[in-house]
Amino acid sequence: GGRPRSPDLLRATPRAPDGSPTGSLPFANPAGSTTVRHRCAPRKNSVQMSFSDFRLTPALQRGIADLGFTEPTPIQLAALPPALEGRDVLAAAMTGSGKTAVFALPILQRLMGRPGSGVRALVLTPTRELAAQVHEHLRALGRHTKLTSATVFGGVSAGPQLRALRAGVDIVVATPGRLLDHLGSGAARLDGVEILVLDEAD
Repeated sequence: GGRPRSPDLLRATPRAPDGSPTGSLPFANPAGSTTVRHRCAPRKNSVQMSFSDFRLTPALQRGIADLGFTEPTPIQLAALPPALEGRDVLAAAMTGSGKTAVFALPILQRLMGRPGSGVRALVLTPTRELAAQVHEHLRALGRHTKLTSATVFGGVSAGPQLRALRAGVDIVVATPGRLLDHLGSGAARLDGVEILVLDEAD
């Protein structure tokens, strides 16, 4: 069952005249109100782009190079520009297409340029396995930055999670259940969150 999925679909969330979102909120605080629909099929004879064309910081460029990434994937080409502008983005693509970098790079870029304290970016995933994968990708891309991150999910001891939350981390990758537990106990606070990502929201 389930509804059919359109591969490689990107849509920037439309906004009402007062600036409030009229759809999903994978990214917070959009800078524009333009709605974009794009199918990320490879184009023949198109000009090749590199990650340097996105004007990412040198620290992020080093992280990308460490991972061996050279050319952006179709979903990255379509979704990174509006995401880096701070716009709301709703994207769907095949597994292994590079979706995680579509939100990881804008998170890292934004937080590096905006000093703050406490949790400033929250990534929600449906499973702890996905949370661990996303966190590892974030850490790899941001290894040359000073940003900190932690995972929050069930099935493991809550001790390390509590220590990380109390010490203060910039980015939290969490599953809803364990995060709600920490919110209920007062161990986690989300009032400083600037960016919200719903991974595998469907």
